[in-house]
Amino acid sequence: MKASTETLRGTHVNIEKKVQVPQIQLESRVNALDVSGDVWVACTSYGLLTSRDQGASWQGGPVMGVGDYISVAVSGDNMVAVRGDSAVISKDAGQSWWPMGLPTMLTRIHRVAFSPDGTLWLGAREGVYFTRDLGKSWMWFQRLPLRDVDDMSFDPALNRMLVSSRVNDQVFAIDLKSMTWDYWQTGYQVALIRGAGDRLVAASLDDGVLAGPKLPPAPAAPPVPAEASTK
Repeated sequence: MKASTETLRGTHVNIEKKVQVPQIQLESRVNALDVSGDVWVACTSYGLLTSRDQGASWQGGPVMGVGDYISVAVSGDNMVAVRGDSAVISKDAGQSWWPMGLPTMLTRIHRVAFSPDGTLWLGAREGVYFTRDLGKSWMWFQRLPLRDVDDMSFDPALNRMLVSSRVNDQVFAIDLKSMTWDYWQTGYQVALIRGAGDRLVAASLDDGVLAGPKLPPAPAAPPVPAEASTK
C-alpha cells in the first residue's frame, strides 16, 4: 500500500492505493541464499533480493549503492548481509537496510550466521565474533585456536555453532550455553560444513563432498572458556 494526497470535493485527503512492487528476474550470480524464514533473501552480484512468495518473484537491488554481498542470515524479521569489509542490517524483513557497526579490528568477513537465541556470529580473517544486540557491541571468541574462518552454520542436532577454515582440517563446534568448544579432525581441507542429522557433511577443496561417520560425543578436548573480550 502507498499513501498519496488527492483533492476530494475541495478537501485534501490521504488515500491509500495498492502499488505494484517492481519484480526482478533472478538472473545474476547468487552468492548466498537464506530460505529459512517466511521471506527468502538472496545475495547476488546485482544486490540483495527478497521473495515473499517462495521464489516466484523477487524484489530489491543494490544496497548502500553496491552489490556482491557474499553471505546473509535471517532471524525472524532481522536480516544481516555482509561483504568482505562491511555489513548491512534489516529489521523489517528486507524492506529497508541500514549500515551495521562492526568490530574495529576486523579486516575481512567471510560468513555471517544467526543462532536460535538471536545471537549473530561472524566468521572472519581474525576468527569468530558474536553480538547479542545486533551489532551495538561485539565480542571476540578469543581462545578458539582457529583463524581465517570461512564457514559457520548452526547445527540443531548438536545445538552448536559449526566453524571451519579452508586452511585447516579441523571442524570446531561451539557450545552456546557454556561458550566452550570441541573439535573433530577430518583429515581434509574443508570449505563448508553442515549438519545432516547425526552426521556432518562437508565440501572439501580437493576431494568433493564428504560425509562423516555417525557423530559420537565430541572429543574429550579440555573445555576452554571463550574468555571473550570486547573489540
